[in-house]
Amino acid sequence: QAQSSYSETNFQNAEYNFEARLHYNKRFNNFSLNSFAGVNKRRVTYSELGGFTSGGLILPNLYNLANSVNPSQSYNRQSKMTVNSIYGMVSLGYRDLLFVEGTIRKDYFSTVPEAGVYPGVTGSFIFSQLMTESNWLSFGKIRASWAQVSNGANPYSLKNYYNIGLPFNGTPTYGLNSTSNNPDLKPETNNTKEIGLEMKFFNNRFGFDVSYYSNLTEDLITPLQGTGATGFSRKYFNAGELENKGIEATVFVNPIRTEDFSWEINWNFSKNKNKLLKLNGEAETLTLANAPFQVSLVAQVGQPYGQI
Repeated sequence: QAQSSYSETNFQNAEYNFEARLHYNKRFNNFSLNSFAGVNKRRVTYSELGGFTSGGLILPNLYNLANSVNPSQSYNRQSKMTVNSIYGMVSLGYRDLLFVEGTIRKDYFSTVPEAGVYPGVTGSFIFSQLMTESNWLSFGKIRASWAQVSNGANPYSLKNYYNIGLPFNGTPTYGLNSTSNNPDLKPETNNTKEIGLEMKFFNNRFGFDVSYYSNLTEDLITPLQGTGATGFSRKYFNAGELENKGIEATVFVNPIRTEDFSWEINWNFSKNKNKLLKLNGEAETLTLANAPFQVSLVAQVGQPYGQI
């Protein structure tokens, strides 16, 4: 027979962003310049407070933590993460026809000891500016970009900390997680390449936007299995490379447009393929999770991430 129980949990997620930017925009002859530099402070906090009964309920259907056969138990968890960033952008345009944009960013993560500089460049050609007399083409642009972005680790991934467990016969208990942290972690780096085409026709009655992208994640932060003799079953490493490639497309049509009514239909499509290119050292397979009946979720080199 199942034992009656009652629990309460209160958790809060919060993200705060503080940002300041300076802009400089100038137009001279056939050229335009847009630029800015800025700083950002991102702070993410999480807190959880919970309690649950022990040994069942004294009175049936009275759901209260005080209605516990044994003293009710409680727990709380907290985490904080901060990212300090400096960044800038410069965009140069020619006759509203050609645009080249460069970006640069540096992130200081509280969860990894190493900061990094991440550049990016984007180019676009609005070829419809050469066809202003056309009755069928309203807008046409081809674009291409390359950029790097970074990700830090989860909070408290550098050092090992003791967790407070439930008391045993009135005696406090403490223990370590089964996964060991790593003080030498580096940020993950995502390298993204993209090319796209956007076109609109017949006074914006019909159009599409299609793009192809390729994303390579390096220094993937992953817990790898190790020997239990260390006291840990896993340890976090910058352990691999993960590739994502895909296509995204949007199509719209505006069949009815009057002064009082407009009807627009939108359709979108996306497809992504990912592949794990390598793991740390000579490892070929990483177990992500285990389930009953000897079923596992794994990351295997040469296969999509998360195979059953």
